[in-house]
Amino acid sequence: MFRLSRTTVLTLAFMLSVCAIDTLAQVAGGSTATVTANAPIYINPAVSPTPLRVAAPGTVLRVKGQEGDWLQVEFNDPQWGPRVGWVQSEFVRVSRPDLEPMDLSVRPPQPSEPTQRFDAAPRPAATYFRQHVVGRSGVTFGTETAMLAGVEFSGDVVSVMQIYGSFDWHQNVAPTYLQDVLDILNTVYDTRVEAEIPAFVGMGGLKIIGPPRVVRPYGMGGFGVGRLSGKILVEGSDITDLLDEMGYIDKDDINATKPLFEVGGGIVFSIGRAYIDVSYRFRKFLDVGEPFNVSGVYGGAGISF
Repeated sequence: MFRLSRTTVLTLAFMLSVCAIDTLAQVAGGSTATVTANAPIYINPAVSPTPLRVAAPGTVLRVKGQEGDWLQVEFNDPQWGPRVGWVQSEFVRVSRPDLEPMDLSVRPPQPSEPTQRFDAAPRPAATYFRQHVVGRSGVTFGTETAMLAGVEFSGDVVSVMQIYGSFDWHQNVAPTYLQDVLDILNTVYDTRVEAEIPAFVGMGGLKIIGPPRVVRPYGMGGFGVGRLSGKILVEGSDITDLLDEMGYIDKDDINATKPLFEVGGGIVFSIGRAYIDVSYRFRKFLDVGEPFNVSGVYGGAGISF
């Protein structure tokens, strides 16, 4: 008679156990079971007829395997925590995610999207228009050498063109021909005769300027008006009316609002919003007995916005 050795029996039992474990794992596949009626859960229905617990309808169990009509499930015991037992399949509804209905349609290939997208609305055109405000001071010469101060506003029309407007105060713009007359009086009367002609000047014009960089040279020209408020002093006393009556001067030439023009050039330094302007400007007052010139060196600092 053919007889199996003890070793052979143990080996076969081990192999059957491994196959059973693999089968349970394959059946499990992440499935769950929802209890549909009061379901007794047994630790082993073939050994113990008494259930461990009875699961209420709606309880969700994790399926770990299946043998015939019995499911091996994991449940949460209120006393002992997670446990494994067996429940009959008639009391539960098994849900397997891998068998859930899904759309398996075969669709034609879709055209690839363009690598570059274009905005529906066009982007605004680049603009160079910026505004600048500069406070400045300087010195006039060619007439009486004196101080000046003022402010200038400008704006970029295009990258190489600006419009500007300025307002300046000149401490003294007494012309050279007037000083020649006063020198004669100084000699005749052996005294010091002085002329003081402060002027408030408003100008507007155009600048041709280098393209936007840190350093931008420019040339400019403009027209405006100046308000002259002159007087002739001897030892601090005003003798303007007396000299006018004597015919030495024309009072209306140094006390009036007169047109003037200017030309010049300079350099702008732009560092962020900081705006520094250094320039030379030549101004000529018109509509006076003898037009007189005012040259000036200007320097100022301000901001761009």
